[in-house]
Amino acid sequence: MAIKISIQHIDDPYKILDFEKEIVVSNKRLNLQIPFRDPRCLFTALEALGCDSSSLVFILEKDEPIDFFLLKNHQGDTFRSVIPTELPHLNKHPSLVQNFDEISDALIKEFGKVYIPYLENGNLGKSSSLNNQTNYSIIRVPDDFERWIYKIKPRHKNLLSKVLKEVEKRSANLNYYNDPLDLQEKIETALNKSQCVPLLKKGLITTLLMQFRISGLQVSYHSLVLDGWEVSAAASLEYEHNIFLIFQWNFFDDNKIDFKEVLYFLLLRDSASRGIKNILVLSEEVSKIFPMEQIKLFDLLLHKTDMD
Repeated sequence: MAIKISIQHIDDPYKILDFEKEIVVSNKRLNLQIPFRDPRCLFTALEALGCDSSSLVFILEKDEPIDFFLLKNHQGDTFRSVIPTELPHLNKHPSLVQNFDEISDALIKEFGKVYIPYLENGNLGKSSSLNNQTNYSIIRVPDDFERWIYKIKPRHKNLLSKVLKEVEKRSANLNYYNDPLDLQEKIETALNKSQCVPLLKKGLITTLLMQFRISGLQVSYHSLVLDGWEVSAAASLEYEHNIFLIFQWNFFDDNKIDFKEVLYFLLLRDSASRGIKNILVLSEEVSKIFPMEQIKLFDLLLHKTDMD
């Protein structure tokens, strides 16, 4: 089937909303339920970072949008997807897998170099390179949490027992914050405690998450409290019955137990009661108790080669 490319230059963040219908149709057609392709998320990224040299690229089949890319020239001669790499996220572009040569050639012709980080199902082609492989994980939320817990594999039972004892003995609570004022304070405090996020990136991350919340996306801060002390936390985006854990933090160490396992347990229990389908952990964190399906992500660079 012949593929066409339609390019719309974006010189104002609000212009992306003129194409909201096409973006939504594309997402529904691909059955992609991830917030980073939502028009509100894309608008927020453009508003936070500016939209100089930004383009919305639709992949058309029979003149209907089947996929899209929102690209921005952040610096130099490389265009990349608009959500900044400082914010853990994922990109899905099934059209690349199905029509790699046609689409990559068209993007290279128009933009020269195109960089797509955190791409799921990256496909290596003649004019591309894949690197910086990483993973994210999916925890499938059970319909019947109590029954599911007792089916945990035997080798994990001892670890689970320790978690259950800590929950009961130390008055464990998982508190939720999504009011904008509380949310900003909590995220800023957690990022300031974190040693793994460079100082200059903390402001950008806070701005993006707060703007996501203001635009109507469900951003939350999950605070794990044991004996009155916040020992672990996570920042998340809830979208279409899925929870995307963007950041996780442990604020204290304990030789007996990993507090993140307690956080997973309480979050799973609550998610099952609310009809959440999946928890997507956008980091390489791995639970020693709860089954996680790991998905590979790649950074994709499309560019001309000496053979072109």
